[in-house]
Amino acid sequence: MLAAYYAVVLVCFHHSILTIEDYFDKNYIERHDIILRERAVRCDKETSEKYIQAAKELSWIDREENGYFIHTPKSIEEFRCEGDVQHICVYSAGYYNKVIRKESIIVFLREMKDVPYVTIEFNYETFKVLQARGKYNRALEPSLYQYVVGLGRRLCRERLAF
Repeated sequence: MLAAYYAVVLVCFHHSILTIEDYFDKNYIERHDIILRERAVRCDKETSEKYIQAAKELSWIDREENGYFIHTPKSIEEFRCEGDVQHICVYSAGYYNKVIRKESIIVFLREMKDVPYVTIEFNYETFKVLQARGKYNRALEPSLYQYVVGLGRRLCRERLAF
């Protein structure tokens, strides 16, 4: 049944299915995922432009503190890269749309510049931590989670000071 779903997706996106063996091809799911990612990026220029505007409003969050690099993604492509490297759904679940709608703020925490470590979702208004995940969607160590909660409080105070 799952193979039939993938077949429908491939046909809908104008990829022909040549044989019944395609239903059982071990690379079928991988091809499906690649096509969906390509289509999402290709068809979403308007969303991308909206996100870039929303991200500009959040650039004040970017900083280096306590040995961490705190970074707000500047493009939807950064969400894709984060999701791919961390093996999390920050891109595939469309969290960038929550930023556009001003529901959430997504922050990437790095131990080393440009190397994913933790992905954080804050409430847009209160900076309450909605979720914070490491690689493979792992929960954070308690001390790191407390740092993230404190970061949210500091960011909230900074925003109020504007």
